[in-house]
This record gives sequence, C-alpha cells and structure tokens, in this order.
Amino acid sequence: MYAYFLAVALTFLVWSLFFLMSRRSRKEMVLIGLLLTPFVALDALTTPSYWTPITVFNIPVGIEGFLFTFFIAGIAAVVYEIVFRKDYDGKHIHFSLFMALAIPALLSGFAVYFLSLNIIYLFIIGFVLMALTELISRRDLLLNSVFSSVLFSVIYIAAFTTWLYLSPESASWWNVENLSNIRLGVVPVEEILFCVSLGLFVGPLYEYLTAGKLIPHRKAYVRNKYRLRKR
Repeated sequence: MYAYFLAVALTFLVWSLFFLMSRRSRKEMVLIGLLLTPFVALDALTTPSYWTPITVFNIPVGIEGFLFTFFIAGIAAVVYEIVFRKDYDGKHIHFSLFMALAIPALLSGFAVYFLSLNIIYLFIIGFVLMALTELISRRDLLLNSVFSSVLFSVIYIAAFTTWLYLSPESASWWNVENLSNIRLGVVPVEEILFCVSLGLFVGPLYEYLTAGKLIPHRKAYVRNKYRLRKR
C-alpha cells in the first residue's frame, strides 16, 4: 500500500537536496511545481490502460501522485542551472505564454486518438510539442532544454530503478500487454520517453514563461554587486 510513497520519498530526497543547494532556484522549484501539479489529475486517464498504481485511498490519482508530480517538476525545472551553476535573470510569469502551450497539448490529444496510441503517449507527445513551442519562440533555451532532459532522465531512471529494487512487486502495476515491453534494465521504455520529454519541456519552462534567461553564476554575482553600488 505504501510503495508509491516510497517513490515519492526518493524524489523528495533529490528535491530537498536541490532546494538546500541552491537558494536562488527555490522560487522556481516551488512555482513550477505548483503550476504543473494540478495537471496530474489527467493521470486518471492512464488507468488501467497504462498502469494501475496502488494508492492509499485506492483511487486512480492519490495524494502520492500530486506529491510525486510536484517534486519531479521542481527537479526538472532547475537541474540544468544547478549542475552548470547558472543564475536566473527575469521577471514575473506571463500566463498568456502558458495558455499558448494549450495548442500543442490539444494536438497531442488528437494524435493519440487518431493513431490509437496508449494514453501515456498523450503526455509524451504533448511534452515534446510544448518543448518545440518554447524553442521556436526562444532558441536560446535549446541547451537548457536538452541538458535538462539528459540530467533529469539520469535522476529519474536512477530513482525508478532504486524504487523497483526496494519494492519489486510494484513492477506489476504496469499493463505490459498494452505496452511495447521494451525495457532499459527494469524501466519500461515508455517511462524513459516520459522523463526525456518531460525534461525537454519543463527544463526551460520558467525562463520561457517569464521571458527570463540564465547567466553564469560569476556574471550574476558581478551584476548584482554593480546594482547594489548603483543604489
């Protein structure tokens, strides 16, 4: 019953580590987590065609799903800037830009419906199309998107593998009859595509929504020092 909470705990450990390591990234971690967590309600569509997780209250999307989404969204949003020591320089969120992402999200729904794909591809295709929307508008976010995807995928796959090692019975949650049955170790390829596409989309999301950019930490230090002197 508590296996899902174990997965949440593993992601919480990584999220907490990032939160403690980088004070400058904390706002981004929390805001992106809060912004994306409500959409986990769509995870109900994946049950039972993709998987059937066991939750505390035996509902398709339990509190575990909301917590898990909050943590992985926060991790994916800042992993690039933490690893490469970047500082954020921008303003407030423009929700009109967020609404513009609804178009590729809808297109992914049509693609899944007309191609008769498993519902998990609604998220995978949607994330890729939304990432492309970000990059068409902001080509300078390409490195952020690609490296966020790679780094987040490494973390996600490591956590996933650790989770299944500690809770091997959870592997039965996936409906393998409806999937490709291709795995990287114990991780279904669909989960790998999910984390890769999520990283592509969420990595530069905050910078895209705020028209902000990431600059080297040293340059940010000099700029802030200059601003203080100017005051």
